Amino acid sequence: MAEIGYGYTRRETLNLASDYAVHLGYRDQDHPLSFRWLKNFLSRWPAMKVQKPRELEAVRAKCTSEEVIDRYFKELKTILDKYNLNDQPGRIFNVDEKGITTDYKPPNVVAGTNFKVQAVVTGKSKTVTVIGAGNAIGNQVPPFFVFPGQRMMPELLDGATHGVQGRVSLSGWSNSEIFDEYMKEHLINYLPARDASNKVLVMYDGHKSHSAFKKCGIFPYNPDVIPEVALAPSQSFPVDDVLTSASVVDVECPTTVEPSDVAMAVEEEKANSPNVLEPSDFFDKQGVKYLKI
Repeated sequence: MAEIGYGYTRRETLNLASDYAVHLGYRDQDHPLSFRWLKNFLSRWPAMKVQKPRELEAVRAKCTSEEVIDRYFKELKTILDKYNLNDQPGRIFNVDEKGITTDYKPPNVVAGTNFKVQAVVTGKSKTVTVIGAGNAIGNQVPPFFVFPGQRMMPELLDGATHGVQGRVSLSGWSNSEIFDEYMKEHLINYLPARDASNKVLVMYDGHKSHSAFKKCGIFPYNPDVIPEVALAPSQSFPVDDVLTSASVVDVECPTTVEPSDVAMAVEEEKANSPNVLEPSDFFDKQGVKYLKI
């Protein structure tokens, strides 16, 4: 049952064994099997042991259904056949990340009963993320670290092996910007040569920090897909230019301008110029968000 995710606890195992022993006539209801029997039973069957189950999140459990896994491998086979990668494991890479805590958890030690054993720990610590990749023949890409902090310091990589790089984030976790940099500036340096007839397959999971890596395209990222003008920052306009574009001109304002004064000036100008733009219309056309008071 443990193989399909429904393992029995020691107590449940004893209850089942006791019921079976009662059914066979070896025990009665008032004398069930004990934990000593379970210990002896496990010693006679070394292939079995008491294990602590690994935690599996509900989202991951849903993604491991037979239907989902079957569809995944069908799509994978389609890609491998399309790009002739079935016999080229060196061109198939997998990328994953792992969060590592620097908090030290001391193991149990043997000591006298009269002593209070202590161990030095780091206290509360943040997470350091390691992004790693490798291909199907076992070649590894140098790791990429994400440290918690606001500024990357060279000392964080002291003693690192050749090719290791790192960045910082406030939480120590990877994000879409860091993952994008990892793919385009770190991983790409270790991929085999590519051309129209020799592709490289890079696989990674659907973590939210990966999803922003251009769901619209397949690696390698093609910057020509998105025009430069679409990435241009929003522009700000002086108030005078906005008012001029809205045809609100030659309006004498008192020293202290009240919202009602501006509204009256706009209404007066609208009456004189039927094609005048509303201030909100002008901001919308320029792609600028505004707060209406």
